[in-house]
Amino acid sequence: MSTQLLKKLAVVGLLALGGCAYNLTLVSNMTGDDVASGTASKYGKLISITLDRRIYSGHYVYPTQVPVALASYAQSMPTAAGVVVGVDAVGNGTITAVTDNNDELRCVFSFKENAQGGTGQCVTQGGRVFALRIAKHW
Repeated sequence: MSTQLLKKLAVVGLLALGGCAYNLTLVSNMTGDDVASGTASKYGKLISITLDRRIYSGHYVYPTQVPVALASYAQSMPTAAGVVVGVDAVGNGTITAVTDNNDELRCVFSFKENAQGGTGQCVTQGGRVFALRIAKHW
């Protein structure tokens, strides 16, 4: 089995165990339409988002000790720091996910524990920018 398939199975397995899960929605900044959906598990901090029939799998980090900004793909990004690419996004959590062919999706979000939801911004490796909505899966 491929590593990517194992990651996808792990996400599904953790969500099925009844752990706390969150729905993720990517919204077009151009039209306001929902264009992608996915899930995040509280345990293991795994995420999976389907965008344009491609599955992005990865992890999220929350909370970080200091606010972070969405960085540019123009440079290597071992951390969430760099040149902002027309995206005004600062938050206390980050998402990094990849497809089978290593296309990346990076997000910065703010999450409110008491509201069980949050918002943020995501950018693909190709420079497409989306709003991010996070809601507890009831």
